[in-house]
Amino acid sequence: MPREANVKLSWAGATIERFGDISLKGLLGTEESIHSPRNIFIGNSTHHLHFDSLEVWFAPVKNAQGEVQPNLYDICCKYGASDLRALGFQQRVAFREIVMDRVHVPPPDARILALHAACARIAHLSGAAESCAGTLRQWL
Repeated sequence: MPREANVKLSWAGATIERFGDISLKGLLGTEESIHSPRNIFIGNSTHHLHFDSLEVWFAPVKNAQGEVQPNLYDICCKYGASDLRALGFQQRVAFREIVMDRVHVPPPDARILALHAACARIAHLSGAAESCAGTLRQWL
């Protein structure tokens, strides 16, 4: 990652910790473990492109009593639900633990998914999403 990107990532992490009261190091371990299994999901490149550009996020599903259903999410899209299928998404996803080469890989951490969802919604409501997309295009 370019130096400028590292500086921006460091600033973003500090902002999240200060205002979101979420310690990324506490969630993932060391700074180097951004690729922790708790911070990944398996999808195709199109899924990741839309997720990384904040166009798509996951909202936890609640039962009739209002209780969050573990690892079950509705997929939300800045374009609206009708465009999810056109982008190649289902409306709902269930994450689960998988085993790869005898290593147990847990589902993504709900707190990290909630943080991503908050960032995506704020970016779209504030109008900052286009600026974020421009920065991502520079990195890719």
